[in-house]
Amino acid sequence: MRTLLAAAIRAPSPHNVQPWRVHILGPDQAELQIEEHRTLPAEDVEGSFIILTMGMFLETLRIVAAHHGLALDARAGPRPRRLHRRLASRTEAQIPFARLPSASRAKRCSSF
Repeated sequence: MRTLLAAAIRAPSPHNVQPWRVHILGPDQAELQIEEHRTLPAEDVEGSFIILTMGMFLETLRIVAAHHGLALDARAGPRPRRLHRRLASRTEAQIPFARLPSASRAKRCSSF
């Protein structure tokens, strides 16, 4: 997991804010969080930009996992409306976004 995360944290993000933080929960599980002070409250009032940015991180993580022959099944956190409200309140330092379970070996498709 740490090898995959080391590459994924370098994912691009608009305005180079990279608002993600990864909290390691164990050897094979982590939680992806939004770091509130790295968001753009004046420009992204509804939080759509941040949700897009977090999706870019997850996609980068999936690509890195696939490169290593692994499949990653991230579990999304709060629904977008609920997440928008949490972002708008600006009361939490880190907001949970997704659970990152350990990556499993990808199943290879046979060619026809």
